[in-house]
Amino acid sequence: MNYKEFDLILVHKTSIQHKIISKFIKSKWNHCGTVVTSYGELMVSEALSKGVETRLRLEDWIKEQEIKGYQLKFRRPTSIDNKAGQRYNDIKGRGYEFKSLAFFHIVKIVTKKWIGTKNIDKVICSELSAYIRGIKEYWLMTPDDLDKSDLYYDINTK
Repeated sequence: MNYKEFDLILVHKTSIQHKIISKFIKSKWNHCGTVVTSYGELMVSEALSKGVETRLRLEDWIKEQEIKGYQLKFRRPTSIDNKAGQRYNDIKGRGYEFKSLAFFHIVKIVTKKWIGTKNIDKVICSELSAYIRGIKEYWLMTPDDLDKSDLYYDINTK
């Protein structure tokens, strides 16, 4: 497959934690990452419990997910501005926002109101991908929102 920088990867993880996330956000997709270029290689940037990490080459990351039995879906941005790389550099190494995942997004789903933070100091996976993509209200995004967004289109990975 011809993957490109800033492709979105949606992930269906099967742990108890991720099943709970799927139930609350009402989506099959409970994690996501973004393909980035780092040290001349395509890699995956994702928000994990340790924060925003770019730890594996794309091919190795895909193999790791497949070994764990996770389902993947790739989407490509319909367009990308010239500031996406700078947004990625701005956000890498930032912290993980447990409150956003465990509380703020659930409140948003139930009440349709956002009571959480609106900054990049700490993010969850979908906020990271939306921020890199340049979505204005990135803090509102869930993996399901990114899956349904017309800012991306599905790409065939076979």
